[in-house]
Amino acid sequence: MTALQASGISLPHLPRSLIWVALPATILSGFLVMFEAIPWANKQIENLKLLMKRSDISFVQAGKFNEFTRGDLIVYAERVDPETGYLKNVFVQDRQNGELGVI
Repeated sequence: MTALQASGISLPHLPRSLIWVALPATILSGFLVMFEAIPWANKQIENLKLLMKRSDISFVQAGKFNEFTRGDLIVYAERVDPETGYLKNVFVQDRQNGELGVI
């Protein structure tokens, strides 16, 4: 505003000059949010929900040692409940930073 006043735009003309810049910027940002950002965000949310439903653990086969993340995670489940997807009698071996953990 100081620069505009210094360049000769009087105080009563200042709000009108700012509206010519602010109004198109507001309309453009509103359009982008409504028609680009919101649908994109909703699509990303749905993708994450699908990914969470279909996590690596859902591929565990009962009665078999299942290897994930190149051998850093090994899961054994005696049974998999078909209704709930819960694993029964589970053994997990996890290797992180060279440390081996067993659950």
